[in-house]
Amino acid sequence: MSSMGIIQIAAVMGSCVAGGAYLPIMSDEALIVDKTGSIFLAGSYLVKAAIGESIDNETLGGATTHCEISGEEEIYGILPKSRTDQYDMMEIIKRLVDNSDFEAYKEKYGQTIITGYARIDGWAVGIIANQRKVVKTKKGEMQFGGVIYSDSADKATRFIANCNQKKIPLVFLQDVTGFMVGSKSEHGGIIKDGAKMVNAVSNSIVPKFTVLIGNSYGAGNYAMCGKAYDPRLIFAWPSAELAVMGGSQAAK
Repeated sequence: MSSMGIIQIAAVMGSCVAGGAYLPIMSDEALIVDKTGSIFLAGSYLVKAAIGESIDNETLGGATTHCEISGEEEIYGILPKSRTDQYDMMEIIKRLVDNSDFEAYKEKYGQTIITGYARIDGWAVGIIANQRKVVKTKKGEMQFGGVIYSDSADKATRFIANCNQKKIPLVFLQDVTGFMVGSKSEHGGIIKDGAKMVNAVSNSIVPKFTVLIGNSYGAGNYAMCGKAYDPRLIFAWPSAELAVMGGSQAAK
């Protein structure tokens, strides 16, 4: 159905277990009812029998698990003087979109990339932006702003696919230093997840627009629709920097 352009929407009101768990995940959109809906490959009793882990169904695969795992300022005052300093990208988005109205997509998951729907000058758009402040995951992990992690790449990949399915143009707000490095990221499949995101961008058929707000380094530039992926327009903030890598990293 996807190849025929038919949008699939799943409503999860009870348990989706084993093979049934794949149906909402393979849909374009999935809505899950809090406290009653759940998605997992094995329920709590089977998990207990198989690996000895004691956990309830809500924590294992409920709505919270799947959805989470402004004051007036001028835009010039939001961006720091140094490109290495933190700021909240949502403050930029609020000032770009109509009526500051932004419908976030998987807001609490993959938080180093912000994804969501909005309108600019009346036109519906999908926004993909790098969050530049440090964020804390549901598991308590601190993630650096401006860095693409496996979860944020996974979220962005699905969001890009959704916008293509709905024929919604994409706006990329770049302030990215690259993908996360280290053994934990490598073992977690950062290369695979990053490749999926780059592939989604390169195969996107909707109009794409890119704004370089701060940093735009290395593979992060590709993932966030750099010049190589033919956006309709590229606009750079005066202090933005586009390079293979940052100066201090290149010097070492």
